[in-house]
Amino acid sequence: MAEDKKVDFEKLRKGFGVVLERRKQTQGVTTETSDHGTKSKNLANPKQGKIPTFAGEYDILKLTLTSPNRKQKGGYIDLKAAWSDLNIYEDIFASCLTGNIIITDGMGLMENVPIIGEETINIHVKTSGIKREREEITTGPFKGSLSEGIINLKFRVYKISDLIKMNEGMWRYKLHLISEEALINLKSKVAKSALNPATLEPRRISATAKNIYSQYFKRGRKPKDQKKFFIEPTRNLTNLIIPNQTPFKAFNFLASRAVSAGKHAVGSSFVFYETVKGFFFVSMETLMAGGGTGYRSEMGEGDGKELEYSAPENPVREVYTVQPKKLFAKSDNLKNVAIEMTSVDEYKFESNFDVIKNLQAGMYSNRLLTHDLVRMKYDTLDFNYMHPENTEQLVTEDAATGGTEVVDVKTMGAEQKNFHDNFTHLGKGRLCSENQFAMGAPESVISFYPTNFGHDVRFPEDIGAEGVHGGARNALNIIPNRVEQWMQSRMVQSQQINNIKLSIRAPGLSTRTVGDLIEFKMPTQYLEDRDGITPAAHHTYLSGYYLITKLRHHFTAEKYEIEFEAIKDALNSPVGGDTASADSPYARSGVT
Repeated sequence: MAEDKKVDFEKLRKGFGVVLERRKQTQGVTTETSDHGTKSKNLANPKQGKIPTFAGEYDILKLTLTSPNRKQKGGYIDLKAAWSDLNIYEDIFASCLTGNIIITDGMGLMENVPIIGEETINIHVKTSGIKREREEITTGPFKGSLSEGIINLKFRVYKISDLIKMNEGMWRYKLHLISEEALINLKSKVAKSALNPATLEPRRISATAKNIYSQYFKRGRKPKDQKKFFIEPTRNLTNLIIPNQTPFKAFNFLASRAVSAGKHAVGSSFVFYETVKGFFFVSMETLMAGGGTGYRSEMGEGDGKELEYSAPENPVREVYTVQPKKLFAKSDNLKNVAIEMTSVDEYKFESNFDVIKNLQAGMYSNRLLTHDLVRMKYDTLDFNYMHPENTEQLVTEDAATGGTEVVDVKTMGAEQKNFHDNFTHLGKGRLCSENQFAMGAPESVISFYPTNFGHDVRFPEDIGAEGVHGGARNALNIIPNRVEQWMQSRMVQSQQINNIKLSIRAPGLSTRTVGDLIEFKMPTQYLEDRDGITPAAHHTYLSGYYLITKLRHHFTAEKYEIEFEAIKDALNSPVGGDTASADSPYARSGVT
């Protein structure tokens, strides 16, 4: 076609299909850093008194049991001489911290206190010598959220188990612990809408979450007992109604529909969880991009602008390496301890990939059918893991007149409803190549959901009908549910993080917490790159960046260890070339 006769495809496409502007304006990032040897300052430059004398050394500053039924000595008992095993559990998919402690009781504590489920356990522990790891975040919604290495927690005792008589007068038992907020949660129910109670105006999901937390977990409590709540600002307004759910369930319900205000977080991957620093309401894409260190500004409830996010230059909190013990021993013992602190004692891949589950969960492709009851119409939105570039000829030209004719309007309209994976990821390579046989079939997973997309109606004043008792009028504002933005994205992202799961056991480091981004260095399996003398090359696909989602702090009389599960939603490097094979579903459908 001649240069002066080019067809303006964007103009031709205008008006066809549903255009979700946010997906056109945003783009996920790939986490990367130029310094692959990053470590905490204390371990990178070890000095006497600032790191442990051996890997796993810790200081237990406080371990007490307090009972309202014990009046002597302020009602508390020091457990430092009575405990034998202590565990603290963090989980990014759980709403609160849990733990347990094994007590060897030769003083009749269970009877004398007595221990009946009304007690609290106070724990104050840290890795020996460890100081503040890095400067705190100074601005943004996550100011003060980084773990400084001090585990200072108050738990409620909710259960006793494994009661064993060891000898005459000596018993051993396990006390099960949970955050106090978990009990407040079970005692409460949230029955409210997301509307601002003062103005009846719709609010952002993040503002609603903040309001619920203040109402149920801060009211009537002493400031020292009020934990911080770190909330990532969300984008869209909502008038969701929470129907008699517990606060934790309400947070998770809101998370399932939240869309970040930052352009780096394209999908809908919010989670609600607790760490030793407090509670978090944040998208996993933000955690993958480097967490709160990327925010440079605050955003008020009424601010409708996108929140700017700059991926940190060095987002990795620590680097864990698989290497033989003592192989590269230094003459300086402090350096040996520092190296051992981030050396992997044991690791195991709990999962790697499952094509059947990925296909059934809609990760490769899925379809959303929305129905608009007001306009009496339905719409179709397709997701494909990889972007299908359409190569069909949509326009023909008459040789005699030079005129053009659109021959496939339906295909052009469909392009507006298709979207692909442009989320933030932990690697440059997708979980599969274009040759994956399971791709290219959106009809394999079909979801149905009502929509009011494009129905935004905001009245300047309340014109609804008066209440039956002559009270306030009912609002008639219409706020879209934005199902087109969150449902398919959340489905895909939830399955992507279920592919590569890595379990690691390493020396205890009290600065570690769920939500941390780490780098994992795993030796290659290529024999020619492993000579056993020099540091091995790293695994092409499974090395790289991981996000910690579960963490166990394990303390015994001998040492402190951490065991954590980390996920990876992308391979470290792309697989294969840029073109699909003849057997690819994209190749068969005329798409490359």
